[in-house]
Amino acid sequence: MKRDDHLQNATHDGAAVSAAELWLRDFLQREFAIPADRLTADADLYQDLDLDSIDAAEIVLKFNEAFDREVDARDFRRVRTFAQALVLLR
Repeated sequence: MKRDDHLQNATHDGAAVSAAELWLRDFLQREFAIPADRLTADADLYQDLDLDSIDAAEIVLKFNEAFDREVDARDFRRVRTFAQALVLLR
């Protein structure tokens, strides 16, 4: 699945969001059963969302496949919050 450019200008709660954010929100909800209301900017991926290092590696792998990118899993390990993940993935 490749990125759809029309998603670049989609909105979430009235604010413009990137395709990467839409993808990450959907992936976390679908694959890890994380409710949308828990995906706040300051949500800690490990403490609040109950992810682990294997989950983080899977996120990077699937993101790279979906967007034909090369985000480094080592960089993602330094990410702690949902907002930081979005910055790295954009």
